Formats: sequence, C-alpha cells, structure tokens
Amino acid sequence: RAAWPDALLHCGAGLNLTEATAPELLFYTHCAYQAKDWRLATTVVTQGLARYPADRRFRRYELGLLVHGGRPDETRQAVLALLDSEPGDVELWRHLSWSAHETKRPEESLAALEIALIAKPDDPTLRRQLAQTQLNAGLPQAALATIAPLLDDPPSDHALVELAARIAGDAGDFARGRAWLAAVPADTRTRSQRLLAARLALQAQDPVSATASLKELIALGDVGAAPGVGDQ
Repeated sequence: RAAWPDALLHCGAGLNLTEATAPELLFYTHCAYQAKDWRLATTVVTQGLARYPADRRFRRYELGLLVHGGRPDETRQAVLALLDSEPGDVELWRHLSWSAHETKRPEESLAALEIALIAKPDDPTLRRQLAQTQLNAGLPQAALATIAPLLDDPPSDHALVELAARIAGDAGDFARGRAWLAAVPADTRTRSQRLLAARLALQAQDPVSATASLKELIALGDVGAAPGVGDQ
C-alpha cells in the first residue's frame, strides 16, 4: 500500500540488524528510501555493507545516498568501484560525470558523458546534456555533432532548438542554426530566440534579416532589443 513509515516501524520491530539476512536488510533499506528517511537508510546500508560486502546491491544503495547527500568525492570513489565490474551501466557514468564536475575534473566529467552516450546513443536527455557540456568546454564543433541528431524532425521543445542554434552559431554553421530557429512558429518564438536569430543573421552577413528580427521585437514592445544584439 506504499505505507512506508508504517513499514519502517514493522521492520524496526521485527529485524535484528546483526542477524538479518541480506534480502531482509535490502527490504529495510528500500522502505527507508521510499520513506525518505535518509539517516535510517544510511544506518541499514552501512550494516549491510559490513555483513555482506560482496553484495553489490548495498553498494548501489550507498551510491544513491551519497548522491542525494551531495558528497561528490565519496560518490566518485563509489562509482569507480562499481564501474570496475559494471562498465556498461549508463547511470554510473552519469554519476561519475557529476562527481567529476563537482570535484573540478572537467575532462573526466566530459569523458564520462561521452562514454555514457556510446552505451546509450538513443537517450535524448543524455545527448542534450553532453552537447551542453561540450559547448561549455569550448568544443562547439563536437557539441554540434552531438546535438544535430535531435533536430532531424522539427522538435516541439523550443528550448532544445535554441540550444542547438546557439551551438551551431558558435561552431560557425550559421545557416543550420538559422534554419532551426526558422522552424519555430513565429507566434511562439521567445525574445531570446529572436535575439539569437538576429545575431546569427549578422554573423552570416545578412543585416536585412537581422533588422527584421529586431523590428519584430520592437513591434512586440521590446524596446531593449537593439542594444542587446549590438552587444553581441
């Protein structure tokens, strides 16, 4: 019935942590997780690890607790230990990317995402995350190659279109960036999309289109549009 606090009460009353079997401790841990009782979950997982060190299920729960607690150094060590025998686990690579980023290891963070995408190339969220990371790392050409497959069909996610167009602009592919922005219906374009369209037009040496984008903004009441593009 998903009555997790009640389940915890019964687990606490019926289980002796020093005698419980691995499945019993795992069940107790699961209940604590679902009840979001992180301190209790940590206590039970620690007991499980001490008594059943070869059971990797306890290590996966420990990893979840470390991530939830925002402890990147320990997360990284836990992930590396798990990857040793589970190199195809995409979520582990995601966790490694996060922990590496948080511990100032940008190259490792980027490499972890690249490996994750190799393992799961059809994951759009992962592909988008990698493209953003590559762009932040000053690798717009790589980011463009990463994100382009998501734009094969006109996406309904206009934020994705804007990210892709920005990447294309930074990569010098102004035509592709402008084409992606042009696919967004005019009545749904955001201020930032219109400004980006103007910037890409200027970079493509098309001042007429840039002016048209700015006039659209001004017509919509955005009197601050022109200085913004001039700054870019």
